[in-house]
Amino acid sequence: MNYRVGLGYDIHRLKSGRPLFLAGVRIPFKQGLLGH
Repeated sequence: MNYRVGLGYDIHRLKSGRPLFLAGVRIPFKQGLLGH
């Protein structure tokens, strides 16, 4: 089995009133990520 490893980043603005999830875990914060 072959494995590939990479490094990257993803940037989104914050928006009030949205839940914040990072890696599927909800983080208690007043703003969440504004996605696509």
